This record gives sequence, structure tokens and C-alpha cells, in this order.
Amino acid sequence: MSRSIDLRPPWPGNYTARPSVCASVSGWSTHDAYPQRSPLATIDYLARHVAGRSFCELGSRHGDISACLKPHARGVTVLEYQASYCDAIRRRGLEVVCESIYKVAEANPFRFPIADVYFFWVPHLAVERWLKLLLNASRSFPHAATAFVQLDSTNELEAPHVARLARRYRAAEVAPVFHEEGNRGLRLAGDQCTPRPGPAWPSASDRGRASKVGGCTTTRGLMHILRFELKGRSSHAPNRFINR
Repeated sequence: MSRSIDLRPPWPGNYTARPSVCASVSGWSTHDAYPQRSPLATIDYLARHVAGRSFCELGSRHGDISACLKPHARGVTVLEYQASYCDAIRRRGLEVVCESIYKVAEANPFRFPIADVYFFWVPHLAVERWLKLLLNASRSFPHAATAFVQLDSTNELEAPHVARLARRYRAAEVAPVFHEEGNRGLRLAGDQCTPRPGPAWPSASDRGRASKVGGCTTTRGLMHILRFELKGRSSHAPNRFINR
């Protein structure tokens, strides 16, 4: 799967990671690293959608994403079930609902945190269930909202879910997000290899050398973020996909 993905970043003439919006947030630091948290490029993508709107992160560990987005959003809430992470999130000045999404969404959807924008990235075995829970809970929301669901397309377990979930649950958009925080030792073909460190795209000799040794590893990665529009209880049309 990974060899079929073009990992060349989409910004012309710049093959290194751009400075993140988090760098401009006073006092911000990251406690976790990819893949324990989303790449900074994901946070940058979310920032423009969160600006001036309320934001809820579903599952956060130490709150790196929400802490960075807090200055951009009208308000930030985190739903996190692990008590030690809840304490860390509170120490960052963030509002946290310290409950399992399963308990909140299944037992009483009306207790689900209300926001304009939701985001989550969870292991592939849980992603569809979380999406169903959010879709069902959104039927009790007082207003429409937007959900962003992330999948790692350089992870062979997550990649197949991108197209499947987008089709089945009618994603409004599937956005590629390139990053350079990879640490999986992803193996690539010669024409996708680049020497590290250094910003230059590989020369012909570099590519030839990589081809002879059967490829290379890279820090480059590709996430796909699926956008879903949640209509809230203002829309009475049932979503016939939710309970399949």
C-alpha cells in the first residue's frame, strides 16, 4: 500500500515541514509525538476550520492539539476517559469531560459535549464505531456541526478505511494532509526516497542508489481527514447508514 502513495508534499519548492501555527502559541509545548498524537500539519489544517468556532476533541492524551487550537477557537472542550490525561488537560487550562465516549454517547447522548467542530483519530478497529456514536449523538445537538475524522494512509491497517467510510457515511470532503513527522520506518521505492537530513529532493544518483538497495525509509507521511456535516436535531431526515 505505501509504495502506491505519492508522499511528495503539495507545496511547490519547499520539501521541508513548514512552521506550525502552534509555534506562535505562547507557552505551548508538545507532550506527545506522532503517532501518539496527530502530526502538527493536522493541527494546522484544523486551525482554519476551528477559527471563531467552538471545538471538541474526542480523545486527546495530554491535550497537545486542543491547547494549540485554544487561541483560535471560541471555546475548547476535550472528551477524554483516562483520569491521568484528564488531570494533564486541566493543568493546561482546558475544559475536560472525563468520561468514555461510549458511556456518554450510548447512555445519554444529551450529555455529549456540544461544539461547532469535532475531531478524533483513533485505532482502525474503533474508528467506525466512534463515527457512528458521533452521528447518533448529533441527532440531539441543538445546531449543525462539523466532524473531522483522521486516518493514517501510510498505515496499512488504517488506509483501507478512507474510501470505505467516506462512501458509506457520505463524507463531504476527503482532504490529504502531508507531514514530515513519520517515525514508522516506512519503506518507499527509489523515486520517492530523499536523503535525510536536508531539504533537497533526491538527485538522480540518490534515487539510483536507493533503487539498488531496494528503497529507503522516510519521515514523510500522509494523513487523510474526512469531513462530515452533522445536521443536528433541526433536520428530521434519518441517516439510514448509522445502524448498519
